[in-house]
Amino acid sequence: MKTVFTHITLCAFLLFASCVKEGDGADPDQDLATPVAMQGRVADVELETRAGATTSNMNGKHFAVYAVNHTDGETAYGTLPAGTRGEYEIQADGSAKGVEGKELWLVHQRARIYAAHPAGTFEPSKNMNNNDTVPRLVIPTGTIVYQNTATADANRKQLDFAAADSDYMYGVAYSNGAFGTDHPLADNGKLRPGEDRVNEWGPSVSFGFRHAFARICIVLKRGQDYNGSTSVTQVTYTRDMPGIDRNTRMNLHTGALEGLTTAASKAYTYDLSAMTDNKITTATDDKVVIESYALPCEQKASKFSVTVDGKEMEVAHSADVAWEAGKVYVYTLSIKGTGLEMTGITMESWTAGSSTGSVEI
Repeated sequence: MKTVFTHITLCAFLLFASCVKEGDGADPDQDLATPVAMQGRVADVELETRAGATTSNMNGKHFAVYAVNHTDGETAYGTLPAGTRGEYEIQADGSAKGVEGKELWLVHQRARIYAAHPAGTFEPSKNMNNNDTVPRLVIPTGTIVYQNTATADANRKQLDFAAADSDYMYGVAYSNGAFGTDHPLADNGKLRPGEDRVNEWGPSVSFGFRHAFARICIVLKRGQDYNGSTSVTQVTYTRDMPGIDRNTRMNLHTGALEGLTTAASKAYTYDLSAMTDNKITTATDDKVVIESYALPCEQKASKFSVTVDGKEMEVAHSADVAWEAGKVYVYTLSIKGTGLEMTGITMESWTAGSSTGSVEI
C-alpha cells in the first residue's frame, strides 16, 4: 500500500557571488552573508489525487515556505516568533520556480523551514506562548464546500468536488524515502573563517507533505432487483461535524486544525439534476462516485438521502466512523427495490487503490 504524501525536494542555486577580495580591508565575515536562493523540484505530485493527477496538470499551483531562526539570539530571518516567507510556483515540467520577489534567501545563520500548501497567509503568533515559534496557516471559511452542483457534462463516475487548491498540507523533513517528525534545517552552506569541514546543513532541503483534511467518497450502485431507470438527481449526507470559521488555523508543526467550531449537524448536498449522465445502468461496474474534503471528526450518527427516479430513499447509520486526516472514507450504497442500503465503508489512503480494508458497520 502506497503511503499518501507529497514529496517536494528543494534545491538551492547560488544566484550571485561575493565581490570581497582577501586583504582589501573588507569584513572577513562579509562573504558569509552572501545569500543563496532556493528553487524547488516537485518529485512526486499528489496534490490532486484519485483523479489521476500528473505533474503537468499541477502547472501554476503554489506552495509556501517559512523560515524561522533556529539558534537563540539570531535574527536574520526575523525576531521570533516572526520569520521570513517564500513562495514557489510549480512548473509544467515539475520544477518549482520562486515567485519573483518572494523567493526565500538563506544566509549563514541556520533556519528551521516550515512549508505549506496552498501558499496562503502565515500567522506566526497565533495561540503561542513565549517558547512557541510554530507558524500557523490561515484556513478560509469557505474551504470545505458543502453545497455542490454538478455541471451538465459532468462524468457520473468522477464527481470530484475536492479541488487541489483546497488540499491543505504541512511539510516535514524528508530523507531517503522516509518522512521525519521534525522540520529541516538550512543555511547558505558557507563556512565561517577557520571551519574546515563541509557544512552539514546547507541550502538543499527536502519536504514530505502530509494532508490535514480527510476525504469522503460516496459510491452509488444499482441493485439487481431495482426496476426503475435509476436517474439520480440529488444526494445528501448528514452528520455532526466541526466547521471552519475566521479563527481556524493549520499548525505547521503537527498539522492540527486549531480553532474549529463545535461539532453540529451539517449536510453535504450534491445536486445532479442538471447532469445529463446521471443514470446508473445495469452493468455490474456502473456507479455514481462523489468526492469531497472533510474535517477530521469523532464517531457520530449519520444519514444518507438519495433522490432517484423522483423518489427519496434514506438509510441511517447510528455510529458512523471517525474521520482521520489523510484518509479517504468510501461509503458504498446500493439502490434496491426495497430502498437504499449501505453495503460497506472502506478506509483508504489518499492514493486511489490503496485500501486499508473495510470498517465494521
